[in-house]
Amino acid sequence: MSCFTSFLLSAIAIEKECSFNMVLLAAGLGGVFAGPILKILGQRIKKIIEGNTSD
Repeated sequence: MSCFTSFLLSAIAIEKECSFNMVLLAAGLGGVFAGPILKILGQRIKKIIEGNTSD
């Protein structure tokens, strides 16, 4: 799980053309805060899905 969030945050950092050090920092933070990050993303995705099905 932590590898997945590390990958996501490093991909975002690369997309925003951050330096190599910032990419490593983002990957490290993704690993450390995997639980809260996935919980927040899960809640947002759930709201998006619920909003699309109500139409």
